[in-house]
Amino acid sequence: MLQYHWPDDPIQIPPHELYRLLKEEPDTRVGQFKWDGWRKPAYFSKGVWTLHSKRNEQKAPPPAELLAQLRAWKVPEGTALDLEWMGPRAVAETQGRHWFKAFDMLYRGGEWLGEVGCLVRYQHLCDLFQHCPPSAAIELTQATTTRLMDLYEQSKHIPITEGIVVKHRDSGLVGNLTGATDNPLWNKVKWRQ
Repeated sequence: MLQYHWPDDPIQIPPHELYRLLKEEPDTRVGQFKWDGWRKPAYFSKGVWTLHSKRNEQKAPPPAELLAQLRAWKVPEGTALDLEWMGPRAVAETQGRHWFKAFDMLYRGGEWLGEVGCLVRYQHLCDLFQHCPPSAAIELTQATTTRLMDLYEQSKHIPITEGIVVKHRDSGLVGNLTGATDNPLWNKVKWRQ
């Protein structure tokens, strides 16, 4: 049985602090775009997707068409993903399109993945996308281990991002059961507040 774990939050740092980290601890981080959407951890159990929100706030649900595409995605029982719902915030940039960006895997086959490192979880996520291709409404967020300052600069030219999130490659998940918690091994570097 899947137990809901509140999503981990990255700690915000300025770009110069990221530069220092990368210089002092080279080859230890994984970077992804930080999307300007709404966080939606999604749990698939007993044939049903259950969407949560980052802080359990009550917001409008995703459009019915988007939910239908998520429900039609054939994934193994006991899968849980960390998703970002794109569309409700950056409306001008998305031109009314709604979709999900998957960026982390929380459960695989009913097993909590909080004890395994970021790169292992990401590989499980890539495997899921390879073996269970979703519709175009669910996209995999790419991750990189190189040129993270370049990734940050690139994010400035993508209007639906806020910057990047950088995780220690071996970082597990805090996975708090009572509320969202900062993960000390995750950082966000934002160009837009």
